[in-house]
Amino acid sequence: MCCALFGPVSDSDEDLDIGALAETAVFSQLFHGDRELHYARWSGGEVDIVGLDSRQRPEWCVEVK
Repeated sequence: MCCALFGPVSDSDEDLDIGALAETAVFSQLFHGDRELHYARWSGGEVDIVGLDSRQRPEWCVEVK
């Protein structure tokens, strides 16, 4: 994805954020499903992708590292 947008990269590139690229890739795959995707954040941390049930309670979550 990064190469398609910005050209070839190497593992020594200081500006390369693999975590952000991985999170975007996972999100884009889940986005094509029939689920609503959410992000959770509070003062002690965050969860990248959260699925809620009909009562707006967490049903599943994904933390991309």
